[in-house]
Amino acid sequence: MHTLLALALVAAGAGDVEVFLTSDRRPVDKPPKGIGNDFLETRLELGNLKLWYRAAVDPHNDDAPVRFGYGDFFFGCDFGRQGNGGWNLWNFTGATVATAGGKPVGLFRRAEGVHVVERGARAMADVAWWPLGAERTPTSIVAIRFVKRAGEAKWAYIETSVAPESPLALASVWYSAFPGNTSGPPGRERWVTTPARSHNLMTGEVSLDPAREWAVSLHNKNGHERAGSLLVFDPAEVAAAKVSGTYGVAIRLTPKAGAKRLHVAVGYFLGEHHRDANAAFLGAAPASLERLRKVGWAANIDRLHEAWTRQMKELAEPLRLVADDVELSMRLDGVCTAYEEARQAAIACRKQGKPVPRGTERRLADRFADLAAARDTLFAGAVKALLEGQP
Repeated sequence: MHTLLALALVAAGAGDVEVFLTSDRRPVDKPPKGIGNDFLETRLELGNLKLWYRAAVDPHNDDAPVRFGYGDFFFGCDFGRQGNGGWNLWNFTGATVATAGGKPVGLFRRAEGVHVVERGARAMADVAWWPLGAERTPTSIVAIRFVKRAGEAKWAYIETSVAPESPLALASVWYSAFPGNTSGPPGRERWVTTPARSHNLMTGEVSLDPAREWAVSLHNKNGHERAGSLLVFDPAEVAAAKVSGTYGVAIRLTPKAGAKRLHVAVGYFLGEHHRDANAAFLGAAPASLERLRKVGWAANIDRLHEAWTRQMKELAEPLRLVADDVELSMRLDGVCTAYEEARQAAIACRKQGKPVPRGTERRLADRFADLAAARDTLFAGAVKALLEGQP
C-alpha cells in the first residue's frame, strides 16, 4: 500500500514563508529484518528550513516502531547545508522528560504527528511525540515547535515543550550538527566558540556556563573552516549545557528544574571564515537573544479562522451541488463539527484569560487541513453534478 498526501493549504503571498508538507507510507525495502514492515515518512519545508522524519513501523501491530539498524528512524534537518554538513540531516534534535521523582525517558520513535499551525510571514509547525512509557493523553505530548520568519533566511526558532498542566517536565533537550561537513581531511578539528572562549572538542567535551556562554558556534579548524552551525539559548531557562563530539557534534541543554518549555534559535554561516563569522555572531549575540525572547510562540488562530471562513464561503455552491452525496456530506459535517468544538475550546480559554493550549492549536490546524483535503473531492463532485445536469 502506498499513499501520498501533499498539502499546500493557503497559497503563499508576497513576503510569506513558503510551506510544503508531504506524508508517505511505503513498504520497507531493507531485507531481511525490515521486510513486512512499513516506513512512515514526512517531509516539511518552512522556507529554507527542511525537516525530514521517518520511522519504520509494524502495520500488523498498531504501527509500533521496529528496529533493524541504520535507516529505521530519522528526524533530520536540512538547514545551512554544505554537502552533508550543517545541522544534522539524520538525527537533529530530541528530548528526555521526567515525571515527578521519576527517571528521564526518551521519546517514542513514531511521532504522534506533524502539524502546520500557522502560515504567512511567519510559518509555524509542530512535530509531536509521545514519551516512552507514558500514558498517551493530550497533556503527555512533547511538542517540538519550529518557527520560520520571512526576512531571516539564516535563522529559525525552536520551542520544545510539554503542556503546563502535564505531570511531565523537560529533563534535557539536545541538538546535533556536522559543522562544515561530515567526513573531513586529516587533521580537521571540531571547535566550539562562545562569548567566553574557544574549545577544541578533539580534546574532549566541554561544559558551558549558561550565564555567560548562551551563544554557541560549532565550527572547524584545519578543514571546512568556512561553514558552521550557530545556536542561541535563553540563559534564564537553562541550568546546564554541554557540547561534545569529534564527528557529529551535540549541544545538550538541561532546563531548570520543573521546566515545561525551552527555546533556542538555530542558525548557520556559509562561505565566510569562522574568524569573521564568529566575530559577527558574537557581536550580534545580545540582539539575537532579544529576538529569541520576543518570538511569539502562540499560533495565530484568528488568521486561521479567517482562512476557514473564506474556504467555507467558497465551498457553499459546490456543497449545494453535491447535497445528495451522503458520504461526502457526513465527512464534511464531521470536519466542521470537530473544528467548531476546538474553536469553542479556544474561545473559552481566552474568556478565562488563559493561553490557548498548543494541543487546541493543533486540532484547529488539523481540521483546516482536513477541509483542504476534502476540497478536491468536493469540487470534483460538483463538476460531475453540473455535467449531469443536476439542479
